[in-house]
Amino acid sequence: MCESSDSGYTAGIAQFNTKDGSALKVVDKYKDGSNYQDEFEAVYAALEKAAKDKSASTDGLTDFCDAWTTAAGNGNAFYSAQVAVARSMLEKNAKQSTWTIGLKYPLSKSLMMLTAFSNGYGKDGSTLGGIIAAADKKFDADTPGDSGNTLKIGEYSVDEMEWVKAFLDAKDELSGDSSSKQSDVIRNIIKGGYYKFNQSFKVKGINGKSVSFTCGNPTTSN
Repeated sequence: MCESSDSGYTAGIAQFNTKDGSALKVVDKYKDGSNYQDEFEAVYAALEKAAKDKSASTDGLTDFCDAWTTAAGNGNAFYSAQVAVARSMLEKNAKQSTWTIGLKYPLSKSLMMLTAFSNGYGKDGSTLGGIIAAADKKFDADTPGDSGNTLKIGEYSVDEMEWVKAFLDAKDELSGDSSSKQSDVIRNIIKGGYYKFNQSFKVKGINGKSVSFTCGNPTTSN
């Protein structure tokens, strides 16, 4: 899908846009490959200008969506370019969120990364940033716990795993799922004290079967 937005044009699997330069990054990645067929040549200069100026102007970009659609039909090359750029963007933004919040444990960091990839980074709604904001609002007092790492959430001191549980609640609420099976698996990991991923463990999985984790690699058993 490609459409006009308050960020110029927005398109692709991770809502790339012409204003922040993410759409340009996809096009450049695609151009670097051998399958590029000059789809974006007519709009490339305008695409560069919009990214450089951080502008939502669509001047010179009238044919951008047509070019995007044409490229999307060119086998897997354009899709692969999108995946590569999306992964780079989301990893960077998820890591920045992790550093800002002060998360320490592998479970927490993995959850941020997975949420960024599945929901997008963003700052509101059900994006990673929106869920973080909603989780933070759930605390109106210091909240101790057993994880051994304390986060500073506004004026309050909050145990890391208590915050992660609030994050899961907020994620489910914003997605309209009161208690998703995926979130329940993570809650079971927290309940068992396995959030450091430093030992083999077994918890109930999404399909109700036991899932064994060894060095972070899951295997399913009956």
